[in-house]
Amino acid sequence: MVPTVLSGGCRIHYLVRGEGRTGVPPLLLLPGWGCDTASWGGLLDHLAAGRRCIAVEHRGSGASGRCRRLFGIATMADDAARVLAALGVERADVLGNSLGGMVGQALAVRHRARVRSLVLLSSSPGVGGVPSHPRLLLGALRALRGRVRPRVAAGTRANRRRFDPAQLGATLGWFGPPVLSRIRVPTLVVHGSRDSVVPAINARLMARLIPRARLRILPDAGHLILDTHAGMVADAVTAFLDGLAPTAPPPATVTVAATKVAPASAAG
Repeated sequence: MVPTVLSGGCRIHYLVRGEGRTGVPPLLLLPGWGCDTASWGGLLDHLAAGRRCIAVEHRGSGASGRCRRLFGIATMADDAARVLAALGVERADVLGNSLGGMVGQALAVRHRARVRSLVLLSSSPGVGGVPSHPRLLLGALRALRGRVRPRVAAGTRANRRRFDPAQLGATLGWFGPPVLSRIRVPTLVVHGSRDSVVPAINARLMARLIPRARLRILPDAGHLILDTHAGMVADAVTAFLDGLAPTAPPPATVTVAATKVAPASAAG
């Protein structure tokens, strides 16, 4: 049976891998646009060898429900928090790739007591960031579709239906700069120097806006570092997480209004 939780009337699928260790919070993985749990490839195997990993499929992707109404990044962050609550996880490390990095940004502010640390891979501050040249972006998106489609075709009939354009709308509506400056957890930003989808200058911008964030630029790497530089990514993430204090107390919970984190969105 596929493990799911109900969040805002939408079914959210997740996958749990690896064994938990005393003093080591689980790692929550948030995928990119249109991707499911298979998108992590060998990176998930590597990370799950040392900690419990929880891979979430956003609403509209994989086995998660498809909503009839528009939604935003804040709603997707609430979905992720709902998965943690359902599993009894008080605090987790969070890794977000591309779109998932935007969700991670919102999660770290809207549900900050549940987030111990944040890793942003190939991500962006959204509106307020530096867009790619349209011609370069088009070519990169074609390559991205070529990566995602074979995995979707190999999935179930339900998975093959899960390309929700609302996810793209949520991405285009994300205004991250004011959120980034309010993130108070240890953060690692990892990005490819030759990313045509999200230019690397966005990684430098995020690392500057997030207090005390660490930045790792992978030379000659594009947007799909999960595929092309999986080993380097795994080593960087593992070293970062292993260097965190295991007993750091959680910060006080702060309620943040959805309208201050993302454009108005509706769960459905």
